[in-house]
Amino acid sequence: MSEYPELAYSAKRLFAQPPVEPSQGTPEVVCGYVRTARPDPDDADADACGGQLRRCTDNQSWELGTIFRDLGSPAEAVLQSALAGALDMVRQERTTSLLVVSCHYLAETAAARKRLTMAVYRTSSTIRVLARDVAR
Repeated sequence: MSEYPELAYSAKRLFAQPPVEPSQGTPEVVCGYVRTARPDPDDADADACGGQLRRCTDNQSWELGTIFRDLGSPAEAVLQSALAGALDMVRQERTTSLLVVSCHYLAETAAARKRLTMAVYRTSSTIRVLARDVAR
């Protein structure tokens, strides 16, 4: 987790929040996305991020559809295969949000993040960022 100091902050914040009471209706469906520079499928940072996404959805009484993972993705790459899958999922009627730990998981540059954010918003879905480090 040393490469992503916001993980420690968001984990601490997640554990401090009381669980949300489930609504009587259908739970909100979200999908998660994690991108790492290392190609190792046993990457501890990727696993920690996935764990935080699962804890967040449990805490909020959301249904987690899938966590899409792009492992070994270079920082300059904009649209990765798993991110394309996540965007396809948010286009589905039931999926309301793309959940990420940090805006850096979308893309490294502000311009690339803005393009990806707009792609998600065009689907009528939202991006939920656990670490509040993204400005609209």
